[in-house]
Amino acid sequence: TADRTVDIMGSRYNCPSVQDAIQRAVESQEYQTFYHSEESVTMRRLIEEELITDKKVPFRMDCMMTTICTDRALPDVINDYTESPDGNVTGTTDKYTKKYGARRFERLMNYLIKNETITSRFNDAEFSKLDKAAMWAEILDFIEPVIQTEKSDGE
Repeated sequence: TADRTVDIMGSRYNCPSVQDAIQRAVESQEYQTFYHSEESVTMRRLIEEELITDKKVPFRMDCMMTTICTDRALPDVINDYTESPDGNVTGTTDKYTKKYGARRFERLMNYLIKNETITSRFNDAEFSKLDKAAMWAEILDFIEPVIQTEKSDGE
């Protein structure tokens, strides 16, 4: 997992244009419908009640992925899959199923992915384009002198 505060590929949230794009996405009908849906409310409740141990540290999907990749156990609330004899993965029934429903891990992943990417996709990917503009400008600063040299050499 990346250290998001120094990740060179990370978002540049301090840019006013990027902040405006995020604000428009969050205020959009699409996001508001998603945010207030029963599924979204349930997943936020699951995160707040079961997965956040320190209110100062936000819950992140990449923490779950690191747990899985290092063969460590997931928290019981989202460790809700068993493999049947035919190889199919099915949700289990336990004390969390009544409270949050079945297939919590899959539903939580889907919720987190949509919540993290909805601003990136909004308005023909406006946020993504603005967010990566600085990176592309830096890349072009290195490429343009090479192109100019090649043009000079070819004359």
